[in-house]
Amino acid sequence: VKDDERRRGEMKTQVALFETAQQQTEKLQQWSEGLIAKSDQQHRSNGNLLLLIAAGIVGAVIVLSLINLFT
Repeated sequence: VKDDERRRGEMKTQVALFETAQQQTEKLQQWSEGLIAKSDQQHRSNGNLLLLIAAGIVGAVIVLSLINLFT
């Protein structure tokens, strides 16, 4: 199902049925041309690395604060 809220009338919602998953994938690619796409694995990996670094920094600050508290 493709639903374009910017349009009105008969072109607003389109429904397609497929015999195979390959046909469905091809239609999805066709309908998706020009749209913003989900980021690829590389962008997710960079985000995970930054999150890991931030967690490490927060952890180090907590440990140093505890050491400072007891000394």
